[in-house]
Amino acid sequence: MAEQSFKVDGGIEASGIITATTFARVGGSSTMFLKADGSIDVGIYKTTDTNTTYDISAGDFASNKKIIRLNDGSSNKDVVIAGGNYITVTRNNDEISIAGTDTTYDISATDHSSNKKNIRLTAGGSGVGTTDITLAGGNNITLARSGNEIAIHGPTDTDTTYTYAAIDGSSADEKILRITDSNSNNDDLMKNIPSFFDSKGIIEETRLISKSYFSSSLDCLQQLDGIIVDELIQLVELIEKRTY
Repeated sequence: MAEQSFKVDGGIEASGIITATTFARVGGSSTMFLKADGSIDVGIYKTTDTNTTYDISAGDFASNKKIIRLNDGSSNKDVVIAGGNYITVTRNNDEISIAGTDTTYDISATDHSSNKKNIRLTAGGSGVGTTDITLAGGNNITLARSGNEIAIHGPTDTDTTYTYAAIDGSSADEKILRITDSNSNNDDLMKNIPSFFDSKGIIEETRLISKSYFSSSLDCLQQLDGIIVDELIQLVELIEKRTY
């Protein structure tokens, strides 16, 4: 059938599909698009993809600095990651690690020199090296170390110490208050006492040879454990007032 044309005054409504090899709009051009509502679109559309694509990678930059790199095939765009105070930045292939640099310490004791010992701090973690605090023995002070223990020793005690006892004399009527020093020397303070001492050396009923003898021995009595000199003097005065 030969191609024919027909003109309709108004609109054509179809309940099916209208098929044609071309649809042309009166007054339209090849740069226009016919929309579903019958209007035209004069926008400019690209028929090829011109978006830029990138490859991403990690790389080294400088000391404690790493980069995240975008490459478009012809040029690079870099983002730099820098470690600040107490922060380190490291890279393993495309993995970047950020870590703190806290220093830990181990403590120990060491020898220094004659009569000197060290308390040593050994850095660990992100730190290195050792720091020593030195203890020095002064006059009459010595230092000794066993492992991590430092002992501080003072001078040896050379003072004379005393013990006392009440003992029998050479006769039944003779009683003696004997003081023995730490060198095993004896000093008999009270003799010829016609009575007895108890186990503590306390006088029950007695008289002394003289108060002056007792007073002359105060330097020695001051070393006695458990005896107060003032109380002994009072005891002497009380006894001398007794009537026999």
